[in-house]
Amino acid sequence: MGIFVNPPRVDMRLLVSKAVTLTTSWGFPITIGPRVVQMIAAGQVQPERIITGRVTMADAIARGFDTLARPDQDHLKVLIAVAA
Repeated sequence: MGIFVNPPRVDMRLLVSKAVTLTTSWGFPITIGPRVVQMIAAGQVQPERIITGRVTMADAIARGFDTLARPDQDHLKVLIAVAA
């Protein structure tokens, strides 16, 4: 999880000895963030089109993450409102 500057080291023997299940997912290169911001600023990308839900910080788990994890849901991006 997170963004790695260097390739992470994983001791597979430790995972096996602890019976840990390792699940991975594909992410985006670290260089894509600034490019996306530039595209938004230039009007080439309209991020509001992919926002399908908004929740408060108090509801972030139940109405945000848990909702996105359900196979029957139709949300794409749920924004979490963080109070200043």
